[in-house]
Parts: sequence; C-alpha cells; structure tokens
Amino acid sequence: MSISIRFTSPLLALFAVLAIAVVFLGKGPLQDTHWDAAIYLEKGKEMAQTRYLHDYARHAAEIAARLPEFKVGSDAYTPYWGFMRLGDTMLLGAVTSVAGSGLVSIQAAFWLYSLMLAAALVLAGRLSFKIVRILAPSLPGQAVTGGAIVSAALYLASDVYRYLSGTFVAEVPAMLLLTVSAYSLVQANERRRASIAILAGASAFALYVVKMEAVWTFVSFSLLYATVLFLQRRGKLWW
Repeated sequence: MSISIRFTSPLLALFAVLAIAVVFLGKGPLQDTHWDAAIYLEKGKEMAQTRYLHDYARHAAEIAARLPEFKVGSDAYTPYWGFMRLGDTMLLGAVTSVAGSGLVSIQAAFWLYSLMLAAALVLAGRLSFKIVRILAPSLPGQAVTGGAIVSAALYLASDVYRYLSGTFVAEVPAMLLLTVSAYSLVQANERRRASIAILAGASAFALYVVKMEAVWTFVSFSLLYATVLFLQRRGKLWW
C-alpha cells in the first residue's frame, strides 16, 4: 500500500495542477490583470528580437550609476527595475521566440503562467504537509492532510488567486521557484541527497533572477528551518 501511495501521489499532484489551471483558463489572457503585464510583454518581445542582454551588460556601469533614481513603490521606470525582474523578461522572451510575437504567443504565455501558479499552490500544500510530518510526526496524518487541503482551497477561492492566474508579472514564476527551492531543501535534508540540495540552490538563484528581493524569503525559510531542526535536535544536521 505504501508503495502505491508513493507512486500515485505525484500523479495526483499533477492532476490537481492541470485541473486548477484548466478552471482558470476561462479567465482569458490580459483580463483583470496588473498593468505591469503589458510592460513585461513588451520587454519579452525586446528580449526575443534584440540584443537585450548584451545591452544590459554594455550599460551596466551606467545603470548602476542611476541606481539612486530607483525607489521601491514609485511608478518611475528605471533600467534597474528591469534588471530586478530580468528572469521574468527572459521567460516571456523564450515564449515569444518559440511562438512568435502575435496573439498565439500571448495565449501560450497565459497558459504557461496559469500552470505555474497552479503548480506553486499544489507544491506549497505538499511542502506544508512534509514540514509538519517532519517536525511533528505524532500528529495524525489525516488531520495534517486535511489542513493542507483546506488552506490551499481557501487561497484558491480567493480573489487574489484569480487576479494572479495567467498574469505575466514576476510574482507568478517567483512563487513557483520559491516553493521548488524550499521543497527541495527539505527533501535534501531528509534524504541526505546532494543532488537535491543543488536543485534547491539553483532554484533559489533563479528566484533571485526572476524577482530579486524574493530571494530573502528563501533565505529566511532556510535559516528558520535549520534553527528549528537544531532546537529539536532531530539527528545530526546535514549541512
């Protein structure tokens, strides 16, 4: 039975991701979306059709010199703002390179971002379940599963999930990369697998590229998780 559960669990997670994404595909691209989405689309097109990265490298000193102009929360666009979200631009640029710069590309990006948000939600549920089972193994598994499902369902039913689903802002891939890196870190410590630890680090770096300030969430999670493991003294920490 345990072998069957381990085998079917990833399939159930994949089915949940696809089912959630399909439900929200009815929203349609660029509907009820943040105004930044159009900017990301434009930058993605530039990434696909110009020497975008080369220009960033060539003007790096100039961009750094203008850094005092950048203020978080202001509407003034500076090159550094684009650098802080470079990974999202690269992702949209990859979609544009494959699907072209027309409506097909916008539709493909909408599907991709809907899938990424759904995957982030499902993986976050699995992450919460795994953390609770590791730190509090005496809790009934059924209760832990129920809590994770209810929490995920409440977020799924919220207005903010519908607002973010399919939107081209950097928060969507950042949420997925954050959950992947955190989940991989927990898995690496549990299984003592260096390959999974490398995946956690690579995902965290990708998170930094996609949405620079979001990497602090992963750093905070890593420090907090290590501290809790140390305080509970659950075996020797696998640094």
